[in-house]
Amino acid sequence: MDSSPAAGRRSWPDETKARIVEEALTPDVNVSATARRYGMSPSQLFGWRRKAIAKG
Repeated sequence: MDSSPAAGRRSWPDETKARIVEEALTPDVNVSATARRYGMSPSQLFGWRRKAIAKG
């Protein structure tokens, strides 16, 4: 049985992560839409946001 290979993990540069999280923390921004725009899972972006908020 032939199945397609699982996609590998993407490595996000810290600067890119910071920029995406900053955008996602902006008031009135839809986090899920932001995640889709960058081609990532909304749950991943919510996790990044949660960590950023915890750090301060």
